[in-house]
Amino acid sequence: DREVGVSLFQVDEGIDSGPIIMQKRVLNTFKTQAEFIRVTKNMGITAILEILENDEIVLSPQSEYNKGYNNMPERRDVQEFYRLGFKFF
Repeated sequence: DREVGVSLFQVDEGIDSGPIIMQKRVLNTFKTQAEFIRVTKNMGITAILEILENDEIVLSPQSEYNKGYNNMPERRDVQEFYRLGFKFF
């Protein structure tokens, strides 16, 4: 993915399918999974703090196209990941 990020959402009966409270995105320039985890973890913490400091929370419904949990990568996804010079942590 060219961009990655974090989404904070209201929990509902599905998996990652509730209305979105906040999203943060960043260009995917990570060379290791450790770097990816460190950056997105900090993005999530920052987003939570912003929400806690905010007096009003706006819920944005997810489209049916984007709703739900991302599947695990397939073999071809992993091969492309390695071809691009990335490494798993």
